[in-house]
Amino acid sequence: MTETQTQREPDSLKETLISIVIAFALALVGRSYVIEPFVIPTGSMAPTLNGAHMRFHSPESGFEWAVNPRDESSARQAPLPVQGARRSGDPIVVRDPVTGAEMRRFDVPLRAGDRILVLKYLYSIREPKRFDVVVFKNPENPQENFIKRLLGLPGDEILIADGDLFTRRPGASEPTYRAWRVQRKPRRVQNDVWWPVFSSEYAPVSGVAFTEPWRAPWSGEGWDTAGPVYRADGAEPGELVWDALNWPITDDTPYNQTREGRHGRIARFPVADVRLRAGVEPDAEGLRVVATILARSHEYQGVVEGGTATVRMRPIGESAWTTLATGKAPTLRPGRATPVEFIHVDQSLELRVGGRRAAFGVYEWTPEERLRHALRDGVDLTRGLPLAAPGVYRETQVSWSFTGSPVSLHNVGLDRDLHWRTDISPGPNRGYARGTAPDSALLLEPEQYYMCGDNSPSSRDSRLWDSVDPWVAEFAGERVGVVHRDLLMGKAFFVYFPAPHQNLGPIPVPDFGRLRFIK
Repeated sequence: MTETQTQREPDSLKETLISIVIAFALALVGRSYVIEPFVIPTGSMAPTLNGAHMRFHSPESGFEWAVNPRDESSARQAPLPVQGARRSGDPIVVRDPVTGAEMRRFDVPLRAGDRILVLKYLYSIREPKRFDVVVFKNPENPQENFIKRLLGLPGDEILIADGDLFTRRPGASEPTYRAWRVQRKPRRVQNDVWWPVFSSEYAPVSGVAFTEPWRAPWSGEGWDTAGPVYRADGAEPGELVWDALNWPITDDTPYNQTREGRHGRIARFPVADVRLRAGVEPDAEGLRVVATILARSHEYQGVVEGGTATVRMRPIGESAWTTLATGKAPTLRPGRATPVEFIHVDQSLELRVGGRRAAFGVYEWTPEERLRHALRDGVDLTRGLPLAAPGVYRETQVSWSFTGSPVSLHNVGLDRDLHWRTDISPGPNRGYARGTAPDSALLLEPEQYYMCGDNSPSSRDSRLWDSVDPWVAEFAGERVGVVHRDLLMGKAFFVYFPAPHQNLGPIPVPDFGRLRFIK
């Protein structure tokens, strides 16, 4: 060993120790002032974010989904690490959301909630944005952190009607800002919150899990819908109609399946904001495609014909159409499956062909108009009938029609949007939740925000909070149902450690396929 090497060893060790100390210091500073990890404890944001949950995989359809825990420790009121223990003789009973097949499982391991990263103090340099996913202190108990989606901003007057958010700015000088407007979610958010009601690629492989022969929810004369690819051999294939009687389109949330078992059946509200999608493969050129949604006393259509896309609407029973938009559509080539999507969401219609927007149009209704169209005939808003009763709303029906060529359809799917409810409590109707009745619009004052969970049937949020902690009241006031700006901790932006895989040994292995940005 040379003299130079001998002299440099202490310096090298010292530099290493200094580097480690600096690294830890930077990590602590970053954690405190830039980014902080959090663990999602409950399922109020499911399926966007999962709390502690069980995960099921259907052997019949291949579909995988999360379900909240059922069994809790009586001493700690915390979920047990193993759900449905065999020794109890009480299995976990769930059903496949896309086929309805019932599954019974013992000894289901509990998975931890998603671990997320939060940009702290982001809102000190920019204003919070509508539809951000925000971590904040619970106004009822500030020692507890909550995570919800931000719906209402300071100065907004808020109303939830038929599952959508309406706002207006009563103090603004411009008349247009005093009118109610539906708030449309940005595309980045909308694409992340669709929930599949059904998709043909999940058709059962055998049907042994069913007491009767399984039938797809889509059917039509001349159509074969037995497998994952639907086929019509006739030159005029005709309509492919959704079975709304046996497969009603509602806000059913599979995450809440075990909760329903403990508290009784959770009411399900009809949902009209839906997406129809299919890979359309004609045998010959000249195929005309029409997607139809019947909802809210109206007929909505997306039409692809001759390289043109059209979205239009009309009241049911009338002959004249109102065209909202037209555009150029890619050609539906024979022998090639072209994705076609027809989207009705937040009072807008969109037709996408080949993965690109071909036509987009909107219609503007006030909350009163929206409810008048959404409610069944004979329901009188002036008589105070509870809008928290699902039975007062019209059901949604959907269909496809094709003319001009035999056609094959791939990945035929129906998805539904988030649906913020007017009653999110289990059991008998308890009336209106805050900000959801026609005469109970909520006006947000400066520095006040309105928050809701994506798991609308099971989320205690601005709609149901009924108290304010005394410490919070000192600086934020006693207003119930709002979150003061000083309680905001930051914006959730990334799931860095999803619930780990099970049965892979003692070392937890993250489910890397579920790493994702939060939108």
